[in-house]
Amino acid sequence: MPVIRGPTTGYRITNEAREQGEHISNDEVRRSSSRAGAAAPSMVTQAIEHALDDGRLTLEELQGGRLARMLRAIGLDHGSSILGAMHRDGMLRQHQVDPVDYLACRRLLERARLPADHADHVVLERGVAERLDTLIAELQGKLIAGPLAGAFVERVQDERLGDQRLVNQTAMTWAPVESEEFFRRLPPEKWAEECYDLKSLHNQQVERTELPDGGYRITMLQRMEFGEGGTATDMTKRTVVTKWKDAETGRWRATAEWQVYASDPTEQIPHAGSMRIDTGRMEFRPVQKDGRWYTEVLFNNATQTDTATERKLLGLFGKNSPLRQAISARLGASPLGILPFSANVVQRYRDVGTGAVPPRWPELKVDD
Repeated sequence: MPVIRGPTTGYRITNEAREQGEHISNDEVRRSSSRAGAAAPSMVTQAIEHALDDGRLTLEELQGGRLARMLRAIGLDHGSSILGAMHRDGMLRQHQVDPVDYLACRRLLERARLPADHADHVVLERGVAERLDTLIAELQGKLIAGPLAGAFVERVQDERLGDQRLVNQTAMTWAPVESEEFFRRLPPEKWAEECYDLKSLHNQQVERTELPDGGYRITMLQRMEFGEGGTATDMTKRTVVTKWKDAETGRWRATAEWQVYASDPTEQIPHAGSMRIDTGRMEFRPVQKDGRWYTEVLFNNATQTDTATERKLLGLFGKNSPLRQAISARLGASPLGILPFSANVVQRYRDVGTGAVPPRWPELKVDD
């Protein structure tokens, strides 16, 4: 990994960005980061809503009939089942079964366990729970083997910028180590120092609160520069890092939630706004399978960039034009775009947390 430059080289949070970040609330950061994590591709969302309209889920609604399953096995999709939507949701997601699909299947099982009078309760008809268990087990095996990553184009209404098309990405892996050992190697508040493809970093701690269970909540302003050349991005974000004991397992769990609110020129990026929108979260969660504990590493992000390469290729269109946003987002969500990056993000944390590679954070001095 490259050497990260600290504040001694002039890469610092600007005074204007510092003042702006201090006026953003932690609740705003949590809401925006949670929205990025809760989003799903439109066809998957519609298929689930349609199937659960009566509060029940049948096996055919989940996976389609025999013909639909046969067609899907040879690369064709038919019908409106949930699994069919997962396989065909958008040209750039063709035949992906990614972490968003895993989370959706897990959520269906969680909803079935809710009390019958709960608004989100769903009844699973015969065979559905078993099919979901099989799907989840298959995906968990892949997560243990390495990272899974997926991305899709999302259209949202941004409070500041209006109608926007974003790249919404999710990446996951299961690190074969308990969360206590994981956090010994990588304290949650040092997540930024270990980010994949990070070039520059400047932290400023705003506040720290000790929690009753021995955990803590830390609020930081962070300026980060990623990549090199035409695809490099700069961003200043407000980040809330929380470490606490999971009520169900009694083991450590943590999140890092952020909202980018500024993007300034750097030595290699001559223009402001290389990162226009970025809201997301990292989560480190204890999970168990076959009697063994793992740490689930989850990365969610919704982003829109305006890099030098995008300006060069799409400069004929205004940066706010729907056509430019659509082209940029589709390129970003493709295997040529963000997918390799997001997979490498969780792989880096997995490697540090398991001790496969040495951490960088003990060597870095990036705080005021």
